Amino acid sequence: MTLTRWAALVAAGLVSACGGGGGGDGPTGPQPIRTTMQGPSTTKDYNASSAAFRFELVGATDKGIEAVDAGSLVTITTDSKGYITNLAIDTNTANVGFFGEGQPLGPPGGGVPSNADVLNDLAAGVKEVLSGEAGSYGIAILDLNHSMFGGWVITDSAPGGWDGRAGVFAFGVETATMPATGEATYNGTAMGVGVTGSQRYAFAGDAQVKANFAGMTVQTTFSNLNYHNVINNDTGTLATLSGSGTITGHKYSGTISGGSGTINGTVQGAFYGPGAAETAGVFQATGGGTTLMGSYGAKK
Repeated sequence: MTLTRWAALVAAGLVSACGGGGGGDGPTGPQPIRTTMQGPSTTKDYNASSAAFRFELVGATDKGIEAVDAGSLVTITTDSKGYITNLAIDTNTANVGFFGEGQPLGPPGGGVPSNADVLNDLAAGVKEVLSGEAGSYGIAILDLNHSMFGGWVITDSAPGGWDGRAGVFAFGVETATMPATGEATYNGTAMGVGVTGSQRYAFAGDAQVKANFAGMTVQTTFSNLNYHNVINNDTGTLATLSGSGTITGHKYSGTISGGSGTINGTVQGAFYGPGAAETAGVFQATGGGTTLMGSYGAKK
């Protein structure tokens, strides 16, 4: 799994890229990335789960979450060798729309980022965007074998105004034939953005989904969530969020809560790859003046 950053999320470390395309800058620098989700020389659309909010100085508004097939779309184009030449995301979640595109680039040989690396990289990118000119945007993506997930942020104010929009998404090659029996545990990564009053922060941690295919139920848990405040650089931990949901076809939805019930929200996810090899989705939770918006991906 590699952290893929493109558009305005350019920070030292794992991955960097520029909106609108461009190649890697040498054998020791960022390189175009391959995808295992589709063949070479193809363009393919993927339905995406998504969630988004608009944030102003006093907090977050227009919160929403949409399931796969609800209208958000990701389009990937590959070259003759299977490298991604363009990735575009078009969301309509909660009337807080966003469109961005670029060529994803990655470190030579890929890499498996730790949650700390994901958090540091995401926080640096979010801070760069929100302190930039109006219209500055950035996207971060984590990719598995059959699915991808990530988030975006765009500033709508003057430099340093900290007003804008943020969202998360998840998509992939949807599982065509779901298991009818048995159970599976998926472990992976959660990442996202949050607002508490005038504070803005990125967060990252662990994601776990336990699926009971016979009972058509899931248990979701987002734990070890660490945050990095992009305004004052404070760091800390967030409450574990957990809950249950129901599987319908290759998709599932449910509720989550944490902090002894002080924060509550919803989850929308789906299974991807043959035999439901992976799962990915989005979640949102609010309470006590805090709004969290995240995406996640996990493997068996």
